[in-house]
Amino acid sequence: MNSIEIFNVACMEIMHDCLNVFPSPCEVKMQELTDTVNGYFESEVCTVEKCVYIVKWLQEENFLVDRGSNMSFFRLTLSQKGLNAVNSVPSSISENKNIASYIQEGVSKIGTSVASGIMVELFKNGS
Repeated sequence: MNSIEIFNVACMEIMHDCLNVFPSPCEVKMQELTDTVNGYFESEVCTVEKCVYIVKWLQEENFLVDRGSNMSFFRLTLSQKGLNAVNSVPSSISENKNIASYIQEGVSKIGTSVASGIMVELFKNGS
């Protein structure tokens, strides 16, 4: 696996958690996120530091809004851009479901390769 696949899985997990409690802030704990992402791969490929960079990237690209974070967790909500992106319908998937449907299912149900494809569509639709 490569760093993009790890990135996509982590992003899907973050979006999944945020979508489940939207519009309330979601508390994303970095160690728990790291453990969850590593659970999808054969070896420990993700670190807390990498997860922090992923969250920061999602914030900088305006998919997430910080609602009061600290060193061990982020309190995040989907931004308008993030909400628009999850409500879009991916063009590369044959089913006529929006991205939010796939995110709500979670990586464990759809697999890492489908999760990567969904996140590519999310970022494409969110630009």
